[in-house]
Amino acid sequence: MLILQALLFSVVQCCLLIFCGLGLAMLILPAALRNHEMTLAPAFGLAFLAIIGFYGTITGFTLRMILPVALLVSGGLLVSAMITRRHKRLPGILSVGELLPLLGLSMMCWLLCVAPALAFGRLMSFGYGLDVEFYMSLAAYLKEYSYPTLETAPAGPLRSLLLNQPIHLIAFGATYAQGMADLPGGWESWDSWVPFQATLRSVGLLALYALLRGALGVQRAGALLGVALTALSSLLLWLTYNNFSASLAALAVLPAALAVTVLALQEGGKRTILGAGLLMGGLTCLYWPILTAFGALGLGLGLAALIARRDAPGTIVMRGVALLTLGGIIGLVPNLRAPEAFPGMFEAEAPFMGIDFVVPPPILAGWLRFTHPEPIDPTGIEVWLGWLALAAGALLLGHGVWRGTTQRGATLGLALCAMIYLLGLRFVVAYPYGYFRGASYMAPLLLGLAGAGLGATGAAVGQRRILQVVGALLALVVLVASSTASLGTTRTYASGPRGYSLATDELRHLATDLVQPGPVFFSPAAATALCGTTQGAWAYWLRERPLEGFVRGTFASSDHPRSAAMPAYAVLLHEENPLDHGFANQALWRDELVTVYPAPTERIAWLSGLKPSHVAPACPATVTNRFRASHGLGEYIAATPEQPLEIYATATRLSLAPVSDRTPAENNLELALVSLINQTIDLTIGNETQRLNLTPGLTIYQTGTISMPVRLALQPTDEPVQMHWAALEKSTLQASSLEPARNRLILDVTTSTSPLETAVELELRIRNQSTQQLRLAIEIYEELTGYRGTPSHYAGTTITLPADGDYHLHLDLQTPTADLDGTDIGLQAIDLRDGQYFASLWIYQGEQIRRFIPLVAFARRNGLVEAIEPLSATTVAVTIDPPAQALEATFGALASLEGYELSEERLRSGDNLRLSLLWRAEAPATQPYLVFVQLLDANEQKIAQWDGLAGGDWRPISVWQPGERLWQDIPLTIAPDAPPGRYRVVIGLYDPGTGERLALGNNGDMLTLTEVEVIDASALPH
Repeated sequence: MLILQALLFSVVQCCLLIFCGLGLAMLILPAALRNHEMTLAPAFGLAFLAIIGFYGTITGFTLRMILPVALLVSGGLLVSAMITRRHKRLPGILSVGELLPLLGLSMMCWLLCVAPALAFGRLMSFGYGLDVEFYMSLAAYLKEYSYPTLETAPAGPLRSLLLNQPIHLIAFGATYAQGMADLPGGWESWDSWVPFQATLRSVGLLALYALLRGALGVQRAGALLGVALTALSSLLLWLTYNNFSASLAALAVLPAALAVTVLALQEGGKRTILGAGLLMGGLTCLYWPILTAFGALGLGLGLAALIARRDAPGTIVMRGVALLTLGGIIGLVPNLRAPEAFPGMFEAEAPFMGIDFVVPPPILAGWLRFTHPEPIDPTGIEVWLGWLALAAGALLLGHGVWRGTTQRGATLGLALCAMIYLLGLRFVVAYPYGYFRGASYMAPLLLGLAGAGLGATGAAVGQRRILQVVGALLALVVLVASSTASLGTTRTYASGPRGYSLATDELRHLATDLVQPGPVFFSPAAATALCGTTQGAWAYWLRERPLEGFVRGTFASSDHPRSAAMPAYAVLLHEENPLDHGFANQALWRDELVTVYPAPTERIAWLSGLKPSHVAPACPATVTNRFRASHGLGEYIAATPEQPLEIYATATRLSLAPVSDRTPAENNLELALVSLINQTIDLTIGNETQRLNLTPGLTIYQTGTISMPVRLALQPTDEPVQMHWAALEKSTLQASSLEPARNRLILDVTTSTSPLETAVELELRIRNQSTQQLRLAIEIYEELTGYRGTPSHYAGTTITLPADGDYHLHLDLQTPTADLDGTDIGLQAIDLRDGQYFASLWIYQGEQIRRFIPLVAFARRNGLVEAIEPLSATTVAVTIDPPAQALEATFGALASLEGYELSEERLRSGDNLRLSLLWRAEAPATQPYLVFVQLLDANEQKIAQWDGLAGGDWRPISVWQPGERLWQDIPLTIAPDAPPGRYRVVIGLYDPGTGERLALGNNGDMLTLTEVEVIDASALPH
């Protein structure tokens, strides 16, 4: 069960913290806190691991090296404490009456923290806080690398993030503790993240109880009520859900530091002062900004101590100076580094997580749920209840300070300085996000004191019985508001993860499926689609491999162009052809955005013919539809009659410039060459020259086995010849070969401005090697940023792709009209509103778009077209794949079915299914025959059917010419009430006038293609 897995993570984390802190607690804590040694041990352990983790990693040690040292030192301290304490060797622990309810409250808080993950069934980060990308990555990397050696880690955006200044300077103690807790079980930080946040919250509750009960003298009931209010705080729950790990860790240690500081100032003692200094240093290594809160609260404790000991102010000052000095020495390096990082945030007043508004006090108190950044608002009743609870809480806080503790001076000093601190952030600093964070630092203390007030009202007797009634009413208001807010927050986040998608959690399986060593290449299109948190998740799971391409995570990017050697794998968009990138056509992994392809086993190196262009990926929120349509387009390097193209091949790489590697090898070189005319080209390999005959289109030339290193030179006789790619392969092929490519459409487009100010001229050169009839569309759409919203459709038309040849297209953007070689092609105006637009060519195979080719961008303002920008000339090789399943079946001697493919083979009732057919015309048809497709069960009952023109509306069978091939996509919808089972997919042609079907030779009049399986709706995830 998932809850047991989460519990295992937290148990191991708690055991590590307790073991590392117990010896320190036993040696340092004074008698007043002796019974809290076990409850304060985790806070000491967290501070200790933060300190040793920080100093160890910056001096060249990995967490894997540091953990044994930490355990050895902690074990030594524990043994030393047990030896030196002759009369009580075992650690101090609370009575059963105190310990059980405290542990129960901690467990309740832990369950609230992990509840959303349990609800959607994944132990993964689920909030909006994107700093988790940094925290988890740092914990994972530092297991194997230290800060000085991070540069040697494989290239990727997460490595760039961790090396980024000023982040690289900051101490993140919680991350070191999490990383070390992962090591015994070999766990991923991705998996242990949510349990670790819950562990931090629970540790904070234990430390808060020690502060209230042991240092401030709050009665047991009041201290437990204070812990309960803190456990239920909607604000702290929101911080937990949204990955404020550094703050949560510091909040776990802050109450412990205050508890020891109270006694260090009041009673002195070298060990107590050392303990306070150690915890202060731990705060520095956990989260430097929280020192502002510790400083404010420490000032309150110091003033209270001075007032209480007016006879010995010097002693109090000396104790305070000693404490601060020790804390400053322990946290020296973080203190020196942090000012370069954190103050800039306050100076810029950056609205982190979009918090650029003053958060209302009921939310800061945790009694009104914080719905930001969800697109929802609390109900009116919730708001009213939150403000009522705030008033009740203020009364309880005042009563807790005045009547709820035996340390009234220290408690009053803490409460007053906390309020002054918050008022200063609100009205003096006036930085909304800083005020929000400062309030979160003070929340546990103030809620704890409100609980003390609540406990004090319950303890009133005699003439103060009225206080019990008032206290009960106040308690009811506060508890109802707190519970309502917390449960509302939990329900909101239980609906599913926000920052990451559930699909990113599946990437753990991809990491194990990639068995071949080597880099992973991300195409520009894939990098754009994944950009942001999704790319960060990919980078996390693939962190042991170099990532090639320009890839961008949430905060940082990695720009490592594809190397000369062949990457092991490529990540491409679904519509990208892996062959165009040099990879095998067999997909290894597929999700909703991209597909992973392996490198062919025989391929050593691959060289793209596209001229290098440095285009950073645009994240989904900022990318435009024009930008997406342009991916994979550009100018190819070419050999011309005047300037030959030179390629240098070595044993392991291909290059356009001479290379120094002289290692001998025998390999095959494959060249993909595009010529738009019949011509010859001279190919020189080493000192031998041969003449090749190129036909229009894409031609593949294989050198056969040749000796390397070698220089190749290409020089055509007539027109430029483009090199689309070159591949170096292990091969036993002895002889050379020259073969035209199949299933390719070559389209060369040159756009120029027209003498008319509102028009453009396009030169189209078409070479169709696919033998399929295709469609060509001209579409003009609004240029739109992001993926939300529907762009305005300015104009459009669709025509049958013309036969091979050269054509002139005139496109008037104002009218709008278009003609091809003087013939109007029916460009239809649709929505001529003002805006920014771009025109594109769309290549259709059936109903599927195989390629977008942007032509021109322009603006329309006040009804007039202006700012026309012809886009760069380009030659595009579009792959026109044959169907996945080949067959041969002829219907009535008119049409043959050469193959088919299905979009899915397992479906639910109500799902959509696409059937794609490849037709070949055998003879002219005198009438428009219809095609039927049915899904039949064993009793010939239909659960889906489609009837329509064979060939579709755009090219029905009646206009087919013998020999032409045509792709047809047929949509089917499974009946909503279709029972689970296997169903035959059958097809046939019939005369719509008579209903007579065309015969399949001697095989009847209906062809069974395959079977599909309809399964129970709960068996497949949506």
